[in-house]
Amino acid sequence: MNIDQDDEQEQIIAQFGEINFKGLEQLEDSYDTYQITESIDKIQDVINMLNGLLLNMERLKAGARELIDGDSGYFMETFSIKECGNIGDFAMEICDELDCCSEEIEQACKQLSPLQRLVSTDNESVYIDYNDSLDEEENEED
Repeated sequence: MNIDQDDEQEQIIAQFGEINFKGLEQLEDSYDTYQITESIDKIQDVINMLNGLLLNMERLKAGARELIDGDSGYFMETFSIKECGNIGDFAMEICDELDCCSEEIEQACKQLSPLQRLVSTDNESVYIDYNDSLDEEENEED
């Protein structure tokens, strides 16, 4: 390593903290930072979905309280069969939407996970775990 590289690495550490420089080299050759933007978009979509889901879950709660617990007055105020369909189908739709949110979050995490290569080699347990998942991903692509 020459003096220029040492200075550059010191500047990087000063700005970003301790990193794995070998991981940085790998990312410079293979990672498209646009994936971070895509992950942000996915998470924003999830947030939007969750806002609607909260309202629907409140409707479902009200319907279930009246139907299952016998509480009166909740169901008719917030749950409408015209809007929601029957309560069983409505519950299934909510579960499907929650699954969709989970899948979006998982995809966003996969897009960001290569950045774990930047984890300082001082924290080898995280880096080793990530390398194991890299090997699995590469085998899936083959």
